[in-house]
Amino acid sequence: MMRVVELSGDLITRAINLLRIRKYITNEDLARELGLSNEEVNTLLGVLLAEGIIDEVRITHQCSTCPLRGFCSVVGSCKDLRVFKLRIN
Repeated sequence: MMRVVELSGDLITRAINLLRIRKYITNEDLARELGLSNEEVNTLLGVLLAEGIIDEVRITHQCSTCPLRGFCSVVGSCKDLRVFKLRIN
């Protein structure tokens, strides 16, 4: 049975704090850090996107212009990588 994510203020605050610290985060990293399933973190990200709190960053195949180039672990294989950043400070 799938657990329904409760979008509590604490969960949203923890997600925002992670984005403040890391600047950019993947949905997989966010799920791991928050202890959520992929479905749950996608729900959370959908709400944060809809509310204008975060932006999705498009990753191109040009590593030299990628915002993750300083700490990327998937160099050259980021075709479908979804990355998010905080819109607000």
